[in-house]
Amino acid sequence: MRPESLRQSLMDETDQMADTMAEVGLALKALTGREPRTVEAAGIALFLANLYMGVENVLVRISEAHGVSVPQGQSWHADLFDMFCHPDDFGLPQIIDAELADEIGEYRRFRHVAFHGYGVGLVWERLRPGAEKAIEVFTRFFLGLQGYMDTLPRPDPPDDGEERPA
Repeated sequence: MRPESLRQSLMDETDQMADTMAEVGLALKALTGREPRTVEAAGIALFLANLYMGVENVLVRISEAHGVSVPQGQSWHADLFDMFCHPDDFGLPQIIDAELADEIGEYRRFRHVAFHGYGVGLVWERLRPGAEKAIEVFTRFFLGLQGYMDTLPRPDPPDDGEERPA
């Protein structure tokens, strides 16, 4: 994948993630002073699972762009994430520091609960801390990703045949 295509793909993904996190913020604001209804908690849970899904989509694209095979098998989600927790071992860029890795890891584990459990079984007191931290975690992930994208070569401007002053 060409650097400009990779950059655009990563930006498209993070735009969707940002929109999702904005919805989490709106939901939390609407819940001020009250407990969520089951359907509201289930919606927030889906958005938190989407946060990790977006991280994973980004990591897959970067792996492929660097010619690093995406893990296979039952534990591929955890294996892919672990590769980016130790990027030097795999020839990958550093976009997630150790503290952020711990925080994102919580969303990875929660993703399993959200997709394989029932929304009616969610406990708001256990869900709320992740919802309250989600925007900050996304922002830190995005900043690390932005640092990586800044290293990608940019295409040369088209040559229109005109000489430019030095």
